[in-house]
Amino acid sequence: MFDSFFSIWLPLILLIIVWQSVSQQLAKLRMTQQQTLRELTRLQEHLGVNDAASSHSLLNEQIEQLLSNHETVEAIKLVRETLGYPLLEAKQYVDAIKEASSDRR
Repeated sequence: MFDSFFSIWLPLILLIIVWQSVSQQLAKLRMTQQQTLRELTRLQEHLGVNDAASSHSLLNEQIEQLLSNHETVEAIKLVRETLGYPLLEAKQYVDAIKEASSDRR
């Protein structure tokens, strides 16, 4: 009885706990990324780097448009081409914008 519990359920429970922990850490990282992006935009505007700030805003608008059309892959491609990010970072960037836009609704 106890052997089957330990051999089947205990690893499953531990996996769920680890998964939840990783998910929470990713959510915290997304929030930090969003805050950093907002601060970066404010700094760019304060320093008068309007071209960079406006192109950053334009990119975000393009990404939001693609996301509204359910074209997540195209949004990730756009980030990779425009900013030169690796795949994972581009996906995280798009996910942060997706989450921010869903928070505004």
